[in-house]
Amino acid sequence: MMNALRLSDGVPAELFEARTGLPLAVCAAALERARGKGLLERDAIRLKPTLQGQHFLNDLLELFLVHE
Repeated sequence: MMNALRLSDGVPAELFEARTGLPLAVCAAALERARGKGLLERDAIRLKPTLQGQHFLNDLLELFLVHE
């Protein structure tokens, strides 16, 4: 996920499950937080950082490391 979000074109959402063996739903809270902060595009097919998400990539990636 960390390397995939570095790509300005993003990656297909299905790649997460293919690479990790986990459903993308395990990241649902992090994805919603990222979208709410304007760091990730609202796209169900691709995981793609917004321009702001590219500029604040560390903040975007940190959302996936924080466990609640």
